[in-house]
Amino acid sequence: YTYKGATPYDDSPFLAKNDPGLLQQLTDQISAAALDAYKAGLIERSRKAVGLDTTEEDDYTEKGNHRFGGLPDLPAGITLLEDGMQFIAQINCADIAHLQDYLPRTGILYFFIKDQEELDPQVLYFDGDLRELKPAKELETGSAFPPFHAVAEGYVSIPSMYNARQLYPELGDLSEMWDETEQLEAGLRAKPKHSINSYVFKQHDTPEIEAVDAKRGKPEDWMVLLRVSSDRNPGFCFWDAGEIYFVIHKSDLAKKDFSNVYCGLESS
Repeated sequence: YTYKGATPYDDSPFLAKNDPGLLQQLTDQISAAALDAYKAGLIERSRKAVGLDTTEEDDYTEKGNHRFGGLPDLPAGITLLEDGMQFIAQINCADIAHLQDYLPRTGILYFFIKDQEELDPQVLYFDGDLRELKPAKELETGSAFPPFHAVAEGYVSIPSMYNARQLYPELGDLSEMWDETEQLEAGLRAKPKHSINSYVFKQHDTPEIEAVDAKRGKPEDWMVLLRVSSDRNPGFCFWDAGEIYFVIHKSDLAKKDFSNVYCGLESS
């Protein structure tokens, strides 16, 4: 069950407790929701996440911005679109460098899938001059989805309590405390449309456990590189209004190696 090629990495940047501002926000909201009895467990489990929300349609005048749907601004020689891959999103790492410390500090991350039946994910990383990118408006292909800008914000991601008794025993009682946990989530603004290093609602397990089943390792060594929800702006609908998630081993992320990313889909 050892993950092939795993190397040491620093886990501290992934945790909200190591960011003083997020930790203060978390402790304040725990108290406001009268959940101090679960404070230690919530702090230990909470993640330093980045939320991304689509805003307005993208006219492709800016290269390398955050974009969901439409077409990407690609480096030369990339033929994934011609090969039938579906573009999901591009994320500008420099734009969100101040919100987290685990992604590359510069460059663009691109996310593709084959389709919703055979996800077969492809994640590309470009760290060159953005002026070298071929703009989306010059690509000789089409897209089933209109392109949309996105804005990013840092936030605290807490676990879904739906299956807490099995996944997070110390927080198990919260699975029945709907009002309190909803108040906590609202106070943390913890439900962006798309996200990075966040928890993902699943009925039985987690994306990290799925990744281990497919690629080995330990769940705590994997992180959600990008969660993409069904979104009426670009027209995403994953099965029955579900979500897809790209998951990467943390040691691969530290090496900027995106060649072995796992992708899953959760829908009702």
